[in-house]
Amino acid sequence: MVVLPAAAYLDQYWKVMSTKSLGNFNLGTSGLLIVCNLLRIAYWVPKQFSTVLLTQSWLMLATQLMLLEGAVRIRNWQQKHDAAAAAAANPMSPGAVIAKPIRSPRVYFANFWNWPTFGHYLFFIFILVGLPLLLIPICFDVEPWFYEPLGALALGIEATVPMPQAYSNWRNKSVQGISAVVILSWFGGDLFKIFYYIANDAPAAFLACGIVQFTVDLVICGQIVTYTKYQRVAGKDSATVAPTAVAAPASPKSPELVPLANMASL
Repeated sequence: MVVLPAAAYLDQYWKVMSTKSLGNFNLGTSGLLIVCNLLRIAYWVPKQFSTVLLTQSWLMLATQLMLLEGAVRIRNWQQKHDAAAAAAANPMSPGAVIAKPIRSPRVYFANFWNWPTFGHYLFFIFILVGLPLLLIPICFDVEPWFYEPLGALALGIEATVPMPQAYSNWRNKSVQGISAVVILSWFGGDLFKIFYYIANDAPAAFLACGIVQFTVDLVICGQIVTYTKYQRVAGKDSATVAPTAVAAPASPKSPELVPLANMASL
C-alpha cells in the first residue's frame, strides 16, 4: 500500500529516460500529484492521521519530483536536439533557441508549468505552496475551519490526476510514451478505492471522487485502444504505398537497315 502507488511511476521514469523522449506524457500529472501530497502532509500536522498514509505521501512526493526533474531535462535536451537537426538540414535557420531567463512574476506565471528549468518548478512547489502549508499549522494554533478544507482539497485534486493525460491523448490523438504500468495502476487502484469506500460507508465525497477518477481511467483505456489501432492502420497504409515508377525516357528510334539482298537488286 505504501510502495506500489509510487513504484508504478518508476516505469514512466525509465520509459522517458531510455527513449530520451516524453512522448505524450503530460507533466501536469506530476504537478497535480505533487500538490495533492503536499496538502496531505500539511493536513497530517494538525490531524495526525495514519503514519502509513503519511509515508505514502512522502514517497509519492519524492517519486514525482524525480520524474519531473528527468522529464524537464529530457524535454530541454530534445528541444535542443531538434533545433540542431533543423539547423543542420537548413544552414539558413537560426539554430537552437535558447530560453530567455524569467525575470518577472508576470513572465513566470505566464509560462505556468512550462518553465525552462527544474528550479522554477521547485520554487513554486516548495516556496509558494509547500512552505506556507507547513508553517501555518506548525507556528499557529489553527482551527478546524483551516485544516479540514485541506483534506477535502487534496481529495478533489486527486480526482483530477488522470485528466491532463486524457486531454493530451485527445489533443494529439496519440498515447505514445505513456507507461502501461501507470495506467494499470490507475485503473486497478481507483476500482479498489470505489469498493473500499462502499464497503466502509465512506462519506459520499470520497465515493464521488473515486467514481470520477475511474471514469477518466476508462476514457484513457478507450483512447489507448482507439489510437493504437489508428496508428497501426496508418502505419500499414504508409508501408503499402509503393513509390511511383518513373518511366524511362524512350530511346530514339534507330533507322531501319536495308537488307543486303534488296541493295543488290537496286
